[in-house]
Amino acid sequence: MCRWHSYEIIIIGDKMRLLTQTTPFTRTVNNRIVAILSATIFSMTTLIGCSSTADQQHVNDDPKSYIQAYHQALKNTEQSAPPSQQSIDNFIAVFTSLNAEDLPQKMEEAYAENLYFSDTLNVINTRSTLIDYLTETGERLDEINVTIVSVSHDDADVYVRWEMETKFSVWGKDIDAHSVGISQLRFNEQGKVVLHQDFWDSSEGLLTHLPFVGGIVRWTRNRL
Repeated sequence: MCRWHSYEIIIIGDKMRLLTQTTPFTRTVNNRIVAILSATIFSMTTLIGCSSTADQQHVNDDPKSYIQAYHQALKNTEQSAPPSQQSIDNFIAVFTSLNAEDLPQKMEEAYAENLYFSDTLNVINTRSTLIDYLTETGERLDEINVTIVSVSHDDADVYVRWEMETKFSVWGKDIDAHSVGISQLRFNEQGKVVLHQDFWDSSEGLLTHLPFVGGIVRWTRNRL
């Protein structure tokens, strides 16, 4: 079952419910807004995928469990090994070529079979599922370019700062999105990624550019 609501929409929905307690007119207006918003978010799932599996969880299914999963992953990888430059290069090779035909091979070189991955949209726990997820994402984008800005170390933790530019279409509208983020990485003794946590504003990198949704997300931000 595809769950395609997002945390921003939950917030908006709460505000809409407050409004619907006023008059029949506001109730009718809000119902129309919700219908438009729902249809647009549904179309967004064709871009990022929406199927859940046993080892894939949509972050917004339960925001609290997402935080708990991250903390548990940190605990599980406390004994991570300091990475070699080759291990970091293998990771960079994946995320600077997300639409490459040999992406699965590159990911097998960079990631452990069992892992923790979160890009603020999904939490994934196996390499095979991650390969499917990133391959499908790359196929749905018209163009994606990731530039590595810097790489820093804190004991076994590696932080990769990057900028991402994507081009895609939603409802016939061509969209150019530009966002920035940081990936926290931990590696096992074989030099493969066992923890990958992205710190990325998905609303800025994706939602604000979508028809209807973007305006509502910005409207909500201005009133928080």
